[in-house]
Amino acid sequence: MLARALGIAARTENPEIIRVISEITECMCQGEIQQLTRKGDVSLTEQEYMEVIQRKTGVLIQGACRTGAILAAAPPEVEQQLSDYGCQLGLAFQITDDLLDYTAETATLGKTVGADLKEGKLTLPVIYALRKASEQQRNQMIQIIKNETFSADDFRRLVKMIEANGGIAYARHIAETYVQSAKTLMEIFPASRTKETLLMIADYALCRNA
Repeated sequence: MLARALGIAARTENPEIIRVISEITECMCQGEIQQLTRKGDVSLTEQEYMEVIQRKTGVLIQGACRTGAILAAAPPEVEQQLSDYGCQLGLAFQITDDLLDYTAETATLGKTVGADLKEGKLTLPVIYALRKASEQQRNQMIQIIKNETFSADDFRRLVKMIEANGGIAYARHIAETYVQSAKTLMEIFPASRTKETLLMIADYALCRNA
């Protein structure tokens, strides 16, 4: 898909578009490598997690917004505003996506809940809960996380501990903060159907269930 995107970018014959798409490709690869090197690492910090999702999702949506502005020959300040909107939206989208692994049902989500954790991906709800849990609960959580074949019952116990230690509420709050930041960046633009759509997209990133 990235190769296809580069081909489409090249056909624009716009060096700036090609540069942006190339940077997206590089950043997404870096994010994937960073995530793989920390697979199953319970010492992953919130800051490190944010760096990963910025590289994997933030830059993708940021780049989509920036290229749209470039193709529309928008002034530099408008391009930057839309770029920042895309970045905030991307972070909110990914945090919400990670939350669904612990809050959605398999039938709704379209994949088995807990799949991310079985792949060794530690996300914000888990990172926060591990930080806040008592030593006993933390050890119980780590035991489940380290077991790649944990059962459905194990996963339900883990979700209860994550929720009890504020992991789900905290992640949702951070996602809400990014959505609000994205919507605030739209305030400089006059009322229009396009602006309304962008605001609705920001809200959707937060409230989607699949």
